Amino acid sequence: MATFTITNLTSADIYIGDFYATCRVGTPLVLTNRSVDEVPGLRVTQEQLALGNISFSITPTTDEEASGLMAPTNSVQAQDFQRVAAGDAAAPVQVFFKAFAAGAGGAPDDVTIFAANALPYKMRILDVIGFVSVNIATHTVDVQDEAAGAGTAAASLDYGAATGRVVDTTVTGTTVYDVGATKGLFLYRSDSGVAGEVLIYARRES
Repeated sequence: MATFTITNLTSADIYIGDFYATCRVGTPLVLTNRSVDEVPGLRVTQEQLALGNISFSITPTTDEEASGLMAPTNSVQAQDFQRVAAGDAAAPVQVFFKAFAAGAGGAPDDVTIFAANALPYKMRILDVIGFVSVNIATHTVDVQDEAAGAGTAAASLDYGAATGRVVDTTVTGTTVYDVGATKGLFLYRSDSGVAGEVLIYARRES
């Protein structure tokens, strides 16, 4: 039986009536021994997903994955993609997209994609592409797994060039981000005055 993981993306606790349980801020709600057949009937969960208040992922057991009998129901979202072992050659690729406007400028800040303790699953960062719309010379946007420039950087996009497409040509390998108390997915701007968009290509791993 699969495991359902619900992560609260808001600043207040959310009661999930489908499971008679409260999803606390900063603590994912983990429900084991669940059937994927339950998903179409999870009315409250679907409402909260549509509002952007939670993320929801399904982790099947190793036996379920190996059986070859699993199939999508009505629709498939990125968080539904099957995890693969690190050594597997083939895997579906996910893309995390984030657009960010220029702030006041003059100081660093975080642009949050997944908050601390809200990284939904282990993932391998394959590539990062940035698009610069507002440029401040000599400043960077780093992809990090912790806030405030801490943790591990998967790429550092140099926004000191002209506006346009930016990649980190110094990266020599992929980076694995795993779930944890301080782990999320952040863009750390060395100056909040820069603006643009970032695409993060990743695959889900076990």
